[in-house]
Amino acid sequence: KCPKCPRMLKSESGLKYHMNIHDGFTFSCHMCPKVLKSKHGLAYHMNIHNSSQAFLCNDCGKSFVTKQKLQNHVRAKHTMERPYVCDTCGSGFVRSDKLLIHKRRVHTGERPYSCEHCDWRGVDSSDLIHHRKKHLKNLPTPQKTEPMSLIEHQPQ
Repeated sequence: KCPKCPRMLKSESGLKYHMNIHDGFTFSCHMCPKVLKSKHGLAYHMNIHNSSQAFLCNDCGKSFVTKQKLQNHVRAKHTMERPYVCDTCGSGFVRSDKLLIHKRRVHTGERPYSCEHCDWRGVDSSDLIHHRKKHLKNLPTPQKTEPMSLIEHQPQ
């Protein structure tokens, strides 16, 4: 379990990766304005620029970095398949995480994500990220930018 939020992780390495979202550092793409929270996220993002999108949609030709993202796209845009069904009301969802968020918002009222600056609570991590921005509007944000390069530059 993350010591800073309710997130449960399966391994120590997963926890170490997840902790990057709490440290305030960012990693900027040198090819577009995208800013990410981890080196891993930046490396994954770089696949977009490196044309390593190997999973093509047979219906529209759009390409995806992972098989799962392609499957989600096909379900959402072409087949309208909703395999994750709410056992309370019957609403269907393309992704299991969207079903969980639906149950929290509509049925259980569970709000496991809490703000460390006030008493606000939310149903998912993106709500918390959005909420935190209200506290950071007038504060300087620490930035850490690292170019995607295996070469380490030494000062002269």
